[in-house]
Parts: sequence; structure tokens; C-alpha cells
Amino acid sequence: MLRDDLYKPWFADNNRWGFEVLSGDYQGVIIQLEELKFEEVEDTPNRAIGINYHVIHKPEIILEQDMKNNNFKSLIDTVVNDILNEAMENYEQHRINDTNEPDSQ
Repeated sequence: MLRDDLYKPWFADNNRWGFEVLSGDYQGVIIQLEELKFEEVEDTPNRAIGINYHVIHKPEIILEQDMKNNNFKSLIDTVVNDILNEAMENYEQHRINDTNEPDSQ
């Protein structure tokens, strides 16, 4: 998990969440994630996640053009994948714990 090394997630409510970049070229950038959509990838049997987001804050030293390059897009993908992987691990762990708990009746 990259949490607390590369990024720190934040949650305002069920619909507003995002992360702050803690290290690297984009340190100090704060992203709000708007929507994650699972999409079919044309001409393949694969699916992808479409990410709608906007930048809430960026340090002045980081230029607008830096926010549009492939490195920034890769950072967003990496962080979102890490958050989703952590969520899936937590879900699986809770599911296993719920299955292993004896009935209280």
C-alpha cells in the first residue's frame, strides 16, 4: 500500500473524496475524485475505470502544463488503484470475518 507514503486519502462525505499527494513531483497537490465509471474497452474483452476528478489545490511551483502530462495521469491511476485494492482487501477481510463468526443465537 502506498497510503501515507505517496498519498493521504480524505473523505468529506459519501460523494466527496480524494487525496493529497505527499511526495514526488506533485507533492502538495490535492485531488477531489468526482466519479469512477467502469467502462468497456472497445475491441477487447477488457474493462477500464474512467476517472473524473479536479484539482482542488496545487503549489504555485507546479505548472498547469505539468498537470496535463502522462506522469500526472499515471500518478492518478496509481493512487486510485491503490485505494481500490485496499478497499477490496478490507471487503474480503470483513467477508471472511463475517463467515467465521459463530451465530449468537
